[in-house]
Amino acid sequence: MLNLVLRQGFIPVLIGVGIGLACALAGGRLIASHLYGITQTDLLTFSGTVLLVAFKAMIAMAYPASRASRVVPLVALRHEGSEVKSSRPGGGSHRLNAGAR
Repeated sequence: MLNLVLRQGFIPVLIGVGIGLACALAGGRLIASHLYGITQTDLLTFSGTVLLVAFKAMIAMAYPASRASRVVPLVALRHEGSEVKSSRPGGGSHRLNAGAR
């Protein structure tokens, strides 16, 4: 399950990195006179930024997916059903209200 989430999550990340690199290359030409110590297409800067963004995206996807994969689906559904019953107007469960008549 974790591999599925990471595969599906990295598609938008790769699209965003591609668009970001294209914009950075185009913008580098505009600010070339303001750059000091690096060229407008510095390979180390671009690759470091891409790796940092990809690493942060992987952590942002992997942590919630690993927590969700440890949950037993039947227990989660039971817990969700009990929250729905207890959030009815008039307070409490419908079973408790029926006994009070």
